[in-house]
Amino acid sequence: MIQKILSALDTKLVLSVTSPDPERFVNDCLSAGIQLRQVQRKNALTLSCRMGAMDFRRLPDVVRGKHCRIKILKKFGFVQRIRPYARRPFFLLGFIGALVFLYATSTYVWNITITHNGARDAEILRKLAEFGLHPGARISEIDEGQIKEQVISALPNLSWVGIYLRGSTAEIDYRLRVPAPEIIPLDEPCSIYAAKDGVLTKLYVYQGKTIASVGETVMRGDLLVSAVVPIGQEGNYTLSHALADAEARTWYDIDAAVQTTTKQKVYTGNVLTKKYVLFQNQRINLSPDYGKTYEEYDIIIEKKQVVSVLPLVIVTEKYMEYTTREVPVDLTAEQKRVEAALTDALSASLVKGGIISSRFEPTVADGVLSVRMLCECYEDIAESRPYVPTDEAKQPNQ
Repeated sequence: MIQKILSALDTKLVLSVTSPDPERFVNDCLSAGIQLRQVQRKNALTLSCRMGAMDFRRLPDVVRGKHCRIKILKKFGFVQRIRPYARRPFFLLGFIGALVFLYATSTYVWNITITHNGARDAEILRKLAEFGLHPGARISEIDEGQIKEQVISALPNLSWVGIYLRGSTAEIDYRLRVPAPEIIPLDEPCSIYAAKDGVLTKLYVYQGKTIASVGETVMRGDLLVSAVVPIGQEGNYTLSHALADAEARTWYDIDAAVQTTTKQKVYTGNVLTKKYVLFQNQRINLSPDYGKTYEEYDIIIEKKQVVSVLPLVIVTEKYMEYTTREVPVDLTAEQKRVEAALTDALSASLVKGGIISSRFEPTVADGVLSVRMLCECYEDIAESRPYVPTDEAKQPNQ
């Protein structure tokens, strides 16, 4: 590592070498461990090459007695670049001070970003600041594992929190807990009811007493399988956890509507540009205050971070004026879009089912396109409910 740093800081020389045997000069340099770069043959006796200043000091031992003439054509490198500024001590001190300042600020967290926006962002940022992760916190004092555990303990609705330190920026990611669906334990008695109106096409009972039958029309809330299972003599029974699959044919009549016209933007070509600097939460305007902008406009915001280790951002806002006009929509395309949306929404609501057949009835009136969907489906309508004797006593087929 140190050797690489010294090599990067070493002065580089462009040499012109004149020798009766240039190839021998190159071979002797390689044998001595001197690195030559960009070797170019100029003529039969002359070549040019590049080498470091440390290797150049070893050349006399290599070329002694070989009738070589070496001329330095150019010097370049870190030392040559800073030499003009050495005559300006205050500039050099300022440069060194800036480097020290950048190094010092790189040891702190200046920006905290959340990779996806959610409803709990502000609350999570408050908890992170409470537990030690905030702008201005020293990176070496941040215990990512401990902070994650503290935040999850303080916010029970969080299932996971990730903290990633990238330079002076802390990136936060999190996931909310998904509530588990309500499930009746297998050791508790329950019955199965119809969740929707329909005609039963399949009924597979695995546990419990069958009440309904295939081909029967059932209404929502009708008992399909009872938890009460008779045993032995009349009047004796046991309670079970009813299990069954109940597929039924169901019918739907749904609709949706959209406007037959839409507003289209027409840009006028007028653009207003504002620039300002953000440092932490402080705003420094670089453009004059134009007062009120256009009545209708789009805004394009560009952010450029000046230095990666500092929360110094230059923001450019472009306000693009536009007017709106009413234009008719493509009724055929809109109808297809609405039909697809109705089909997708209904398909997503079916449990272990699908659409058997469908028919669409579009109408246009008063600037509104309405699409009605009539369809026949199949789906599982079984719904488990805890056993309640009074509920089953009300069922007509009990």
